[in-house]
Amino acid sequence: MRVIAGQLKGRRIEAPGSSRTRPTSDKVREAVFSMIQFFVPEKTVLDLFAGSGALGIEALSRGAEFCVFCDNDPECIQVLSRNIKDLGLADRSHVLYSDALKAMDQFLQEHKKFDLVLIDPPYDTNLDDQAIQACASGLLTHDGIAYVEQPALKKPLSIKKLAIDRIRVHGRSKIVLYKAIF
Repeated sequence: MRVIAGQLKGRRIEAPGSSRTRPTSDKVREAVFSMIQFFVPEKTVLDLFAGSGALGIEALSRGAEFCVFCDNDPECIQVLSRNIKDLGLADRSHVLYSDALKAMDQFLQEHKKFDLVLIDPPYDTNLDDQAIQACASGLLTHDGIAYVEQPALKKPLSIKKLAIDRIRVHGRSKIVLYKAIF
């Protein structure tokens, strides 16, 4: 995998060898960031279910101010930490070895908000819906955006305080962008 654009364009990103992860393809990352490219600069980002960190790293490469990466797989945390170190992003990022739901609860208790939340959980769960509910409960800033990658056939969650801004299908993946409306 490589960084698609920005200051780190073309730099390699190591992916975990585990079959439990499903890295977001270059094509999907390019599609996502083409939709939000003007929103990203100087924003704070939360990359949930981070895996290799490709989504959060792409945001940092495109000018995001800071990114918190969260994953609960030890192999992913090791690979992610190496990627951040190798790309020189340690001063603009924090790696959190935690269950995403627990991390989101903690952020909500601390009233910590993010401008952009990247949600790419395993497809065989409903973690995407739970993460979107956390975004609507105060995890997003008042003009924030939540990105969700889910199976193409899954119906996006409709929830108060978040409007579905865009939906794009790429093969077996669906990209849903939610915008805060509170």
